[in-house]
Amino acid sequence: MRRLLPLLALVLLAACENPDSAAIGSPDGSPTGNPVEVSLTEFAIEMEVSPMAGITTFIVTNDGSTDHNFALVGQAIDARFEEVLAPGEKRTITTALEPGTYDVFCPVADHESQGMQLSIQVIGPDVP
Repeated sequence: MRRLLPLLALVLLAACENPDSAAIGSPDGSPTGNPVEVSLTEFAIEMEVSPMAGITTFIVTNDGSTDHNFALVGQAIDARFEEVLAPGEKRTITTALEPGTYDVFCPVADHESQGMQLSIQVIGPDVP
């Protein structure tokens, strides 16, 4: 039970968003854990496709000219922003990633079917 409580807290953080671009749990505003830069454009997602397992901060920037969003789904995680990112906007999501396959996509309108989707393979040891 002692090990489950911290893991549960991290999973709950995955559903949170931080509109000020500061990582969750980071007192100085810098990303915590493994930083992964994500660029959203029409109609593509550019990011590292094999991040390491562990605490990971996705630094998501809308480099496009229309609204976008970011969703990460897999291994019991469903992390996404509650509201869309306007062009030029940057936000972060911090979550604990276990090894395995995750789907990344833009849940705005038909953006996913237009190519804003990919699978990533998280590698490395399990999260403690």
